[in-house]
Amino acid sequence: MRIRGILSVLLAFISFSAVAQQDALLWKVSKEGFQDSYLFGTYHLLPGSFAREIKGVKQAFAGADAVVTELDAGAESAAGLMQYMLLEEGTLDSLLGPERFDTLSSAIQERLGMSAMMFNKMKPMGVYIMLASAGEIKEMRKSIESKDQPMDQWFQTEASEKKKSTLALETAEKQADLLFNSSDAQTQADMLMQYLRLNKDEAQEENDKILTCYKKQDLDCLLDYLNNADMSAIEKDLMLKDRNVLWIPMLKQFMGSQACFVAVGALHLAGPDGLIALLRAEGYRVTPVKSRKDI
Repeated sequence: MRIRGILSVLLAFISFSAVAQQDALLWKVSKEGFQDSYLFGTYHLLPGSFAREIKGVKQAFAGADAVVTELDAGAESAAGLMQYMLLEEGTLDSLLGPERFDTLSSAIQERLGMSAMMFNKMKPMGVYIMLASAGEIKEMRKSIESKDQPMDQWFQTEASEKKKSTLALETAEKQADLLFNSSDAQTQADMLMQYLRLNKDEAQEENDKILTCYKKQDLDCLLDYLNNADMSAIEKDLMLKDRNVLWIPMLKQFMGSQACFVAVGALHLAGPDGLIALLRAEGYRVTPVKSRKDI
C-alpha cells in the first residue's frame, strides 16, 4: 500500500454507493412504519461548527432520539487506542536503523516541533498518522482552544447535553486492531519512509484535495480518490466493505426502535458497498438532504 492508499485508509477512519452526481453528506433514511433517521458522513479533524452549518443537520440532529457513531470518542476509548499504537517489542530507532531514524527525527522536529524519542515505542503507522495529520492537528488544537470540538466528539457531547442516547458501532479495540495490526511493523516502517520521501508540499496537496472534496460534499470525488488509491481489494474490503456489512444489522436494530442520527466517516457512505446502497438493499428509502425542506 503506497501513500495515496494510506491516506484513503485514514479518510475512512477519521472519522465515503453514493448515487452518481449526488453531492450530499446528510441523507434521510425512511421506511414505512418506522421513524425517519439520518445518516451523516464525517471528517473528524474538522470542527463541529462545519457540520452545524450544513443545511438540515441541526434539524435532523434535534429530532433524533439516539446518536450513533463509529465508536465512543471519550477518554477511555482514546486510552484503549493508544495501547494498540505501541510496539510489542523493540523500538522505532532499532526497527528503522540509524540513517532512516535520523530522517524521521528531522521530519518530526520540523512538522511537530518534538523529539523523535518521544515516539520511539510507537508503531510506524502511529507516527505516520501524526505526521500526515500535522496541519489538521494544529487546526484541531485551535478549534479546541476556541471551544469548538472536533466533529465526531461534538456530536457525542451534544447528544449527552441534550439527554439523547449514544450508541457505538465498534469498540476502540476493533478500530485500533484494523488500523495498527493489519500489516507488520516492517511493512509499516517501509510505508512511513516512503511518505517521508514525499515533498512536504506534495503531501499537503494530497490532504488538501481530500478536504476540498469533502467540503464540496462530493462523495463521487472521494470515491474516485479511493478507487485510485494504491490499495489491494482485500485492504479496501477490510477497511470499508466488511465493516459496513457488519454495521447494517446493528443499524437496522437501532433504527427499528427510535429515530437515529448516524455519524460515520464519509467514505462509509459511498459506493456499491457503502451504507447508502446497503440500506437501500434492505428496503430503506435513502435520499439526500439538500435543504431543511428535505427533513
